[in-house]
Amino acid sequence: MNARTLVYAGIAVAVAGSGFAATGAQAATHHQAKKKKLKPCTTWTDPAGDAYVAGNPGKQLADPTLDITGVTFTVAKGVFTAKVADPKYSNTATYSDGNQFDVDFTVGGKTINIFVNRGVGWTALSNAFAQQGFKVGGAYTQGSNKLVTTTAASGVVTLTVTLADLATAAGVPLTNATASAMSATSWGDYEAESIRADTATAPATAKFVFADCK
Repeated sequence: MNARTLVYAGIAVAVAGSGFAATGAQAATHHQAKKKKLKPCTTWTDPAGDAYVAGNPGKQLADPTLDITGVTFTVAKGVFTAKVADPKYSNTATYSDGNQFDVDFTVGGKTINIFVNRGVGWTALSNAFAQQGFKVGGAYTQGSNKLVTTTAASGVVTLTVTLADLATAAGVPLTNATASAMSATSWGDYEAESIRADTATAPATAKFVFADCK
């Protein structure tokens, strides 16, 4: 019979002449050594009340529905998620016919843009975005609309894509790679023209590692 040690409620019990009995503290230390410690995810904020969309005949109008107040990048189990906080988001912007949100970052020498866009013809779909996908180096990746998942609920616009799909399109490995030059932007579609409403830019020193975080 093989020798084993069982630990119940911090009490060590030697089994069948094992010659060894671990204490509860030793067992706990061994367990902690095996447990992987996750690094914090990357989050940055942006001032409230600074979103604008050009109105007719060209003067700037504050648009609270496109006001970004914070951004979070996360990775969990091989899936990248960008959450853009917009507390007053609605299906149609106050002064525009539709809206768009995108996130940008640089990784492995490539610039990546993940976007979601809905024009006036889709406003009845209630938080169902019509167009979504990503660009690498400014070029749209064909089929990426089927790879990106987007939702807008509780004042947060969420964009999700697997690292595998994104890495294939970018042509660079993303696992444990470091991203920089991060930002998120909201746009208002006004008379067939997309006009920037608000950009939340991460601090120049901010980085994000494509690995599980918390």
